[in-house]
Amino acid sequence: MPIAVFCALLGARYNIAIDKTDKFAHQNKGTLVRVIEMQVPPLTDACWLRLAASRHVRLSITHLPTLMMLDRVRSSNDEVAVKAAELFAYFVRWSDSLAPELAQIREL
Repeated sequence: MPIAVFCALLGARYNIAIDKTDKFAHQNKGTLVRVIEMQVPPLTDACWLRLAASRHVRLSITHLPTLMMLDRVRSSNDEVAVKAAELFAYFVRWSDSLAPELAQIREL
């Protein structure tokens, strides 16, 4: 289970510092390798529940893996909160590539 999903399910607040290999960054003389800017709405935002629960919520998605992920999560039998946490973790991980989709999600 990805650490972001794990933390999201526990309700923990966190900031993730990662490098390109998705390993946790180490602090090097006060400088982090890369810090994800939280342009992603927080997990507590209702947009994640709406996105996970409803097939009526339509996004204009240009990134094929994101479309496949969204369809897979929506069709799973997991609870809506688990689906929302998985979507949140995905968008946190790929936030730098999914700016147009995130702009739409913030409007939900």
